[in-house]
This record gives sequence, structure tokens and C-alpha cells, in this order.
Amino acid sequence: MSKINRTTLDKAIDFSFKSVIAGKASTKSIPKLTEKYMAQYHDPEIAIQQLTKQMRLMAGASGFVTNLGGLITIPASLPTELVSVLYLDLRLVAGIAYLRGYELDDPRVQTVMLATLAGNAASSNLKKALIASGSRYITAHLSQAVLDKVNQYLRHFLLRRFTVTTATAAAKLIPLVSGAIGGFTDSLSTQVVGSAAEKLFKAEGLVFGDKVINRAELAFPPAHTDTKNV
Repeated sequence: MSKINRTTLDKAIDFSFKSVIAGKASTKSIPKLTEKYMAQYHDPEIAIQQLTKQMRLMAGASGFVTNLGGLITIPASLPTELVSVLYLDLRLVAGIAYLRGYELDDPRVQTVMLATLAGNAASSNLKKALIASGSRYITAHLSQAVLDKVNQYLRHFLLRRFTVTTATAAAKLIPLVSGAIGGFTDSLSTQVVGSAAEKLFKAEGLVFGDKVINRAELAFPPAHTDTKNV
């Protein structure tokens, strides 16, 4: 895959976010998707486990990138592989966040979702981005201007993930390689991103290192606890 520049990455992220948050006629919206799992398992945490398992299977399935075209129409100007990875990872993250009671159209929630795409580096990247933007935590009073700065730093950090050019590094870091190795890497990458989402989006509040900003401080609604709320 050719090297990804910042402009391409920004467009791919924006397109993937819009597709996941707004939903598409050919796929279940996040509320409908999570409702399906809640109806079957009746527990948000079990639903998250099963959703992650299903998304991992999709990511590792042969031909997933090709089949994705039947679910969303990817602009010709964007790399199909890149959008496929971002779309599936964000769909999993959105599902986890929603099952934990977060509103997906909240800009603060979307900022944390963006951070999770870095996988194991999500927490440290978010911390660095917040400090660089003049804040330490995401709170109810954090301005959109500060959030915008945080998002720009997070996108800069993400660019590193998608600009590795050697085959060995790509196989380890970028889930865009073909065949059995590609399928395994896709699945593992999705698992890592999902784990990052579970660590940051706790039912009681957002996690920043050793500190939890509880839901009352964030002014978020109560967490979803049953199918009627999902």
C-alpha cells in the first residue's frame, strides 16, 4: 500500500466517522446493532464481549475489504483498505461506547473514539494531546476549540500508524496486508482497538490514567442497563 499522507488520512477518518455515526441504510445503526446484542445477552458487558468477537471475525475474514463495498460506498479518492480498517474499528468502538451509556454525537465522546484507533497507545496519546492543548482531562466544560486542538494532535499521532512502509513493520502495525497474515493482523488490530475502547469508556466515566472523570462531572446521561435504554 502506498504511503498515506495527512490529507488522505483526515478524509478517511472524516468519512468513516460520518458513516458510523450517521449509519447507512445497508447496515444496522449503532443503537440497532447494540439492541440486537442486548436482546440476546441481556447484559452490556457480555454484549460487548460478543460484539468484539463478531467484529474480530469480520476483520479476519477473507475478502472483507472487497465485501465492505456492499455496505458503504467508499469514495474513489480514498484507499479502500484504509477506510475498511477505520470503519470497522470505529464501528466496534462506537458499539462499546454506546453500550456503556455514551452518546455518540457528543464531541467529547468522538474525541475519545478517535484516540482509541491508536490501540495500545490510545491512553498515552490522549494524555499527550490534552496536555499539548492546555488541558489534563476531558470535562463537561472543555471548549470545542480545545477539543479541536486535541483532535489535531490525535490525528498527527495516528498518521504514524498508517505511514510505515517496510513490509515487516506493516505486517505488525498496519492491518492492510493480504492473505492469512493480513487476516490475522486485521483481527488482532481490531481486538487491540476494542480493548482500548473498553479501558477508556467505563460505565462510571472516562478513564485518564489513574483518574476517572465520573459521569456526573461529564454531565453524561446514566449508563444503558437494559434493552429499553439501548
